Amino acid sequence: MQAFRSTDSAREVSERGIGRDLALSRARQPGLWGIVLAGGEGERLRGLSEKLAGYPCPKQYCSILGEHSMIQHTLARAESLIPPQQILVVAGKGHQKEIEEQLPHRPRGTILFQPRNRETAPGVLLPLTWIARWDPRAIVVILPSDHFILEEARFMAHVRRATVLIEQAQECCILLGVDPDAPETGYGWIEPLPAEEGEGLYRVRGFYEKPDRVMAARLYQAGCLWNTLVVVAKVATLLQLYRAYLPDLYDRFQRIAPVLGTAGEREALEEVYAGMPAINISRSLFQENPPNLRTLRVTGVLWSDWGSPRRIRQTLERIGRLPELALKLLRRGHNPEEVLGSE
Repeated sequence: MQAFRSTDSAREVSERGIGRDLALSRARQPGLWGIVLAGGEGERLRGLSEKLAGYPCPKQYCSILGEHSMIQHTLARAESLIPPQQILVVAGKGHQKEIEEQLPHRPRGTILFQPRNRETAPGVLLPLTWIARWDPRAIVVILPSDHFILEEARFMAHVRRATVLIEQAQECCILLGVDPDAPETGYGWIEPLPAEEGEGLYRVRGFYEKPDRVMAARLYQAGCLWNTLVVVAKVATLLQLYRAYLPDLYDRFQRIAPVLGTAGEREALEEVYAGMPAINISRSLFQENPPNLRTLRVTGVLWSDWGSPRRIRQTLERIGRLPELALKLLRRGHNPEEVLGSE
């Protein structure tokens, strides 16, 4: 498949859209697809990411440790399991510069530019609608682009296990849940039912998005799980959940499904996003606790959603790599204590 070249202009990339090589798309065999969510602006981390990058850079395109950005790490994890041409990146319209610089060799048609960020529910539904058109039997893995995972191979082994479980129980929607190490109020929490269905898979008793301190402490003591927002399901299952719990949003995208990948796509996306409210998929869909929702317990993995300087500092202190980030900030003329805060 022809690569997306670094010499292509941002306008050409935007207009190319998500399905220009239609014949190749039709030739793809039904299989495993990935969706990498990279459309957010990372406002809570803007101070740190701007100091590291030298300009207002969304956090997913920022290199916090080493030379690679979080989205580059996410794509490397995804490609250990999924063919690159079947991984769709959902980016913001204003992220074209970062995409051109950091992802110059993505296969053609695999970058989806949203006209504007309307949170995670539209960000997931757009690629689902496209995948369903070309591969309606697909299994989909949804991966946020701003997570830190220390034991990457072990984490992706859990993702692989989830895909096998979906092949066996095709109507389920599996959320990966990590054993927590604190009563965190900034995460979503999954309360599994006690009885395991096998291989670490549980039915879900309750789903709690960013609870208050009292509820977070109760969930932590009860052995509940942090929601990673890594989802594995059949594309048809996910679309059915949208149809049941977010029907207005579902209808918006169904109306433009026939023009995705055509010359009319850009105008159709502008129209469908115009006036669209911001909708969080965790609050609006998973918190409804659909009966086919399951959680797979992830063990032996250090995972963190890097949404704040405090959380980054805590993670790096735990793994002994805080001096590495501090040195990077010092070399750019910034005081690490002022940027990251003191604990």
